[in-house]
Amino acid sequence: MIKTSPTTSEKFKIAIVGFGPKGLYGFERLVSQIHHSKCLSEIEIHLFNRTPFLGAGDVYRNDQPDYLLMNYPDHKIDFNISEDPKMICPIESFEDWKRNGSTSQPKPTKNNYSSRATVGEYLTHCFATLCNALDENCTVIPHVDTVVDVTKTEETYHLKTEKEGWNPHLSFQTILFTTGHYWFRPATLTSNQKDAYINFIYPVSDTLKKITSSSSVIVKGFGLTFIDAVLALSEGKGGIFKTQKDGKLTYIASGKEPNQIAVFSRSGLPMIPRDGASDENLPLRYITPSFVDDLLNAKHVDFEEHILPFILKEFYVAYYTKLFLSKKVLLQCSTDFLSIRNQVESFHRLYESKRFHWKAIENYFHSNPLLTTEMVVAKIREDIDAVEKNHAITAVYSCWPKISGEFNKIYSAGILTAESKNKFDTYYFGLFNRISYGPPLRNMKKVLALSEAGLLNFNYVKNAQLEFDESSEKYSLTTELNRSEFDFLINATIPRGNDKKNRSLLFENLLSRGLLSENTAETSEDSTPIIHLTQTGNAITAEGDIAPTITFYGTPTEGNTFDNDTLSRTRNNNASTWAENVMNAVLTFQKLTLKL
Repeated sequence: MIKTSPTTSEKFKIAIVGFGPKGLYGFERLVSQIHHSKCLSEIEIHLFNRTPFLGAGDVYRNDQPDYLLMNYPDHKIDFNISEDPKMICPIESFEDWKRNGSTSQPKPTKNNYSSRATVGEYLTHCFATLCNALDENCTVIPHVDTVVDVTKTEETYHLKTEKEGWNPHLSFQTILFTTGHYWFRPATLTSNQKDAYINFIYPVSDTLKKITSSSSVIVKGFGLTFIDAVLALSEGKGGIFKTQKDGKLTYIASGKEPNQIAVFSRSGLPMIPRDGASDENLPLRYITPSFVDDLLNAKHVDFEEHILPFILKEFYVAYYTKLFLSKKVLLQCSTDFLSIRNQVESFHRLYESKRFHWKAIENYFHSNPLLTTEMVVAKIREDIDAVEKNHAITAVYSCWPKISGEFNKIYSAGILTAESKNKFDTYYFGLFNRISYGPPLRNMKKVLALSEAGLLNFNYVKNAQLEFDESSEKYSLTTELNRSEFDFLINATIPRGNDKKNRSLLFENLLSRGLLSENTAETSEDSTPIIHLTQTGNAITAEGDIAPTITFYGTPTEGNTFDNDTLSRTRNNNASTWAENVMNAVLTFQKLTLKL
């Protein structure tokens, strides 16, 4: 087939800033639009990523140790998307890719959790496959560099990067920002803190190598990144986990581990482990599409008043459905909650079983202002036992992932009151993540083994005061009962994109230049403004205009949308709308240039 070229050498230039999974998804939708549009214009797609792991980003870079695992199973990972236009080439699902021997990792098993490095290999494979199938008029130019500033002249955006500065060739008609968590980090530290403070643990083999057997360490945060940090400081230092006959793990130290790892957090609550199984077949009965539609017609919705009671009903029904089945009894479910309560009371008169108690799920240590290592270790053992034995409580843990899709519609519509939204962002978001998106069971067993080996100190995990002494260059943790000094502080928290104090230089410059604005209308006295976006991720400028050629997708949209930090191709999918809009702009550009 003879390909007809346009009569002009002008090119339509597109930038994708941040090229992890979300950037890759945007790229795939864009090249599919290009292929199916049969456009003739020359198109350049410039990809900006601070590391060379294109498509994988920092979180899934393929040079990570194998002990850094995903927190959801293989069968939920798939690059493919079922929408028009179709993808330009077939790409296997993650499970099929592993099964076909495309990686050195073990073949998938039921409810298997792979390493993040393996997922990174898969994403890199997907990117390479797309590049090999590109149309001839499409050129991809990668930049291993960090974008720090953007200006606009007429209809063209100019990018400044750390390495290239203001390069005149870095001029674009449209930009997609898919910057991940790394871009939301405080830019400055005091000079004395720099050596003692580790602000981002990845890649762990580089950032944690200065910690030795003589070091004492604080890990700030008790979530998934905490687990990565302590495994890097133990298994990553040559320690070995041995599996006993009963499935329990024991830890054999290498002698290279730090002499103490103290954990510092807000709640003191460990994440609930997962085994890959779920109760996804249990339908939702209260948080339904009709329930959501009714709320979408309201103007001011309070999460705790209008939504939380129905979420707790879903938890309650899920718990008792599973508990009833454990006794070979069927709970007759209906929308009449009183009927369900009556069945539950009759059940408890017949059977000695643990009642559903939301307060214990919400905050197991609500009556304990201070915690000890023994108390936290006992809770971890209890959580592991519940998951291994498939207790009724695990049905509650499986509920929120089903609810979150419906809740996202409410959150993204902007109808939560500012105070209620702030309460959800600062409290309930973390709570639901803790109970529903925890680590693989094996990794929590490793945490237990490290605790039993005496490596982890949980005496400061709740209500401790953290300080840094400039003269001694040491950190300290203090409670009413204890005080200890430490050599290093590891930040194992993941900042959200809607946290103003964590904005990168790039976003500060976008705001100062008026290319982006803050949404003060959804801000309470206790919260900071989020960036102002349309529901499809387009920037709203300082003048209040919609900028159709600047789009945000993924982490930067947090606060406008809910639950972006996943590999999902469908949740808050700004990529498809962006690619379609870009393609329309390309076709308009083609008409204009062909006339010249």
